[in-house]
Formats: sequence, structure tokens, C-alpha cells
Amino acid sequence: MLIVIYLLYVKLSETIHINRLLGGRHLFLLNKAEKSQKDADPDAPSNSAFEKGEEALIKGDYTTALVKLIPLAMKGQAEAQFYLGIMHKEGQGFPVSDENAYKWLTRSAEQGQGQAQLILGMMYHFGSGVPENIETARKWYQLAADQGVEEAQGILEILTE
Repeated sequence: MLIVIYLLYVKLSETIHINRLLGGRHLFLLNKAEKSQKDADPDAPSNSAFEKGEEALIKGDYTTALVKLIPLAMKGQAEAQFYLGIMHKEGQGFPVSDENAYKWLTRSAEQGQGQAQLILGMMYHFGSGVPENIETARKWYQLAADQGVEEAQGILEILTE
């Protein structure tokens, strides 16, 4: 059971690493379901500053991405906070900082951003930048699963076996 979850964690780490190698052309865990949910949600970040920041991140232009995303994240926009968390975790435009990654991912996750909830679950599950705590990991996995994040649903199924 733990091996399967660890393999998911390794796959997730590889996705982040591949994303970095490709200069950010493949956004971290932005799946079709979330994309269509974002398009349908009138409260989702759809302003041009966010779109420009997201586009810059995809292109690997981290300076522009930060200029666009930081003010939005400071105003509480969950998607911008999520991206800043990932950028801190992976050293994209910042030095690698688990502390800052945790801060931004938590802010995003507390607003219901499913991918941030999944990442926090994995951080707690494997003690990546935070103390290992399976109960806290389960909490974040459950919240992510409730948002429809399939990876979190799969991990919870494995944990309950």
C-alpha cells in the first residue's frame, strides 16, 4: 500500500521535474476537469493579469509570472497562490523554499483549491518540508478528493485497504 502511494509521489515529483526541464511548458497538475471547472466558475481567476501570469509561467518566463501572480496571490486568489507555492517548491523564479511553498499552498488549499490540497497531503504523508503526519495527510487528501481530484481519491482508497 505505501509503495503505491510512494510511486504516486515519485510520479508527481517527476512531473514537477519534467515541467522544470521543459521550461514550464506543461503546467503542474492542471488537468482537464479542473480547467473546465475554472472556465465555468465565475469566481475563478480569469482576469488578464492572471492569464498573463499563467502564460508566462507556461513559457518559463518566471519574472513576468511573478510580477503578475504575486499581487493576485496577496489579494487571496487561490489559483495564483497555488502557482506561487509550486514555484517556491521547485525553485521557479525563487530559491527553493519548502517553508514558502507550504505557506502559499496552505493559503490556496484552505480556499478549496484541490491540487494544493493534494500536494499538502503528499507533503505531510512523506514529510516533505513538514513533519510527517498521516492523519493530517488524510485530511488534505479527503478535502482534495471532495474537490474531485482523482489522485487523492486513489490514495484514500489505498490507505483504507
